[in-house]
Amino acid sequence: MTADVLLRAASGPAIGAGHVRRTRAVAQAVRELGARPHLFVDDDASAAALRAEGFEAGVDPEWCERSAAGAWLDGFRDWRAELARLGGRRLLVENRTAREASEFVVYPALHWEPDAWDAAHSEQVRGGAPWIPLAREVLDEPAAEREIGCLVTFGGSDPKRLTERVLGALQGWDGRVAVTVGTHMGERRAEIERLAAALPGAEVVAGASNLAPWMARSRAAVTAVATTLYELAYLRVPALVLANYASDRDALAWYGEHGPHQPLGVADELDDAALAESLRSGLVAGARDAPEGLGGGADRIARLLLGENP
Repeated sequence: MTADVLLRAASGPAIGAGHVRRTRAVAQAVRELGARPHLFVDDDASAAALRAEGFEAGVDPEWCERSAAGAWLDGFRDWRAELARLGGRRLLVENRTAREASEFVVYPALHWEPDAWDAAHSEQVRGGAPWIPLAREVLDEPAAEREIGCLVTFGGSDPKRLTERVLGALQGWDGRVAVTVGTHMGERRAEIERLAAALPGAEVVAGASNLAPWMARSRAAVTAVATTLYELAYLRVPALVLANYASDRDALAWYGEHGPHQPLGVADELDDAALAESLRSGLVAGARDAPEGLGGGADRIARLLLGENP
């Protein structure tokens, strides 16, 4: 009998696409193992996009009443009520508010540092590069000629409009630029296209569900602290990291010490002149080696959800 797995991701314009992207990567791995993933999100647009790719997905307040071998809960919210109602193996993702109610806590991040609870419950904790789920499209992306000097990509919603700021700061730079317009950025597309038109050979990528080919063709990227950093690292593309929030400082410090990416700072603390100077000095980069262990996370998570201990 085919096993069922429940995959719950926070989503929507105010949240961005990161939780959905890594949950989708886990769903791919679950399906490759012969099980049946059921994806649940917060908004109809994200659910429709997942269904268009062949996944069973929807918005269902009662999702945790379903029977399944395991459940994955991805989002920065208090999941205690849902965890209490779920059966099967329960995985809480990058969330320290309800750890005691879950069977495993997964920290899918390069910059994860265990805290006291993690250290005391190490048998329940899975974290670091080996546990980062990457989409099959990223894992299978072939090497390409790196003719794009800089890829500017700030996720599905880019709430602080860093895309426009970076394009403005790049005015006068003579390298080729590609810039993405995320799922929840449609009303800003005209302004992004106007800024891109002032850059030689710039290209606007809108509505692309798979950015791996663009990443693989890039010599460097500018992005925020999000899932994109891990995809870029796997594809050996160094990134300049412009953070949205002061709470991202620990991640910036970690990349500053360990690489493979280079921190620019917190966006609100850089004026336009400082941002332009940092970008131009940082966009001289070559391919970097992928962090050790990165690439097998989705399969490991899928097996954990299905009762194995990989």
